[in-house]
Amino acid sequence: MYLPPNFGNIKGKLPVLYLLHGGGENDISWTSAGQVNLILDNLYAEGKLKKMIVVMPTGHVPGPSRGMVSLMAVDPDNDPFAQDFLRDLIPFVQKTYPVSTRREDTAIAGFSTGGVQTLNLALWRPEMFGYVFPMSTGFFPDGIKQIYVKYSSVMKNVAAHPFKLMIVGRGKDDNLTSLNNQATLDLLDRYGIPHQYKELNGAHSFVFARRFLASVFPLLFR
Repeated sequence: MYLPPNFGNIKGKLPVLYLLHGGGENDISWTSAGQVNLILDNLYAEGKLKKMIVVMPTGHVPGPSRGMVSLMAVDPDNDPFAQDFLRDLIPFVQKTYPVSTRREDTAIAGFSTGGVQTLNLALWRPEMFGYVFPMSTGFFPDGIKQIYVKYSSVMKNVAAHPFKLMIVGRGKDDNLTSLNNQATLDLLDRYGIPHQYKELNGAHSFVFARRFLASVFPLLFR
């Protein structure tokens, strides 16, 4: 958890950002290699941020080879992490911290595997999230096929109820996700889901993720 400056004296409910890490990482990755706490500290010092709570959970659940299920299962009902996120994590956060439950006060972002988890959750639960930032990611071909065959109504629902802001980000030198990323952008275009694409210097690494987050954090909850 990252709590904003002067948290103890803040009255009322605060917006919340759920920030999901990549495959092979864990719940401390964003504040170690990701240096998100330092980025937030600096942006607050410059007066560029709205007060918010940032939740950085572990992006996998116990069980053999289950941590990467999100890469293949686009429907949250088939993703153990998504179920844990929706049934346990969010209720715990809302019970324990003064966070707003309004869509316009809730954001989700994720890198790589966490970016697929972000897409899975936001596209299937658009009533929950107003700000969506998938980074260095994209649906795999089987996932794209599933959506076209089985989940057109889900995509059309998002198009009819667009997010306040959706930005898909990728590093210019990120060859690992380029095909999946482009296929996902094409999917969003096909269904008329409003989004922006932001490409910055960097490869598939925290270097790009830090740059991207530093650029989008000030856009949250405006």
